Amino acid sequence: MFVLRYGDRIRRRLGGRLGPQMRRVFDSEDILSTVLRRLDVYLMDHDLLATNDNQLMSLIYRIADSAVVDKVRLSVKLRDLFGAEGGAADSAASQDGGLDDDAQMGVIFDAIDDPQDRVMVWMLLTDRSFEQIGQALDVPSATLRKRWQRLRERLSSKLTERAA
Repeated sequence: MFVLRYGDRIRRRLGGRLGPQMRRVFDSEDILSTVLRRLDVYLMDHDLLATNDNQLMSLIYRIADSAVVDKVRLSVKLRDLFGAEGGAADSAASQDGGLDDDAQMGVIFDAIDDPQDRVMVWMLLTDRSFEQIGQALDVPSATLRKRWQRLRERLSSKLTERAA
């Protein structure tokens, strides 16, 4: 009820935290839904110590700030993985009605058939090196680099196709 009552206020704050470029990729509604999910998880794991509305709003703002940072990191990581020079992830996200980062993630993981490739992409998104991934999957890192090159080409074309 609290978030419904103050949802507009929270979205305004989130909109101010997002730069114009990030607002093209995702909006404050996306972040607000992330905040609500994270708040639910927090409340399941912790006792709520807020004694008034201001304290609860402060907790929500901290969760929201963290969610914005995470969304920006994901957006940057997607651009890095798929190439910054006009890559598919960038062009798909920047078009009106294009794919936001969550939708891109869905397209990416739906397009990967091999479970080992899914693990590799997830580990790349969480900043693991090919050496670390190779150790975890018991595959030589050179093999993973080549698999990533082929997979990246397929996924980039899939994102471009989906954005069009």
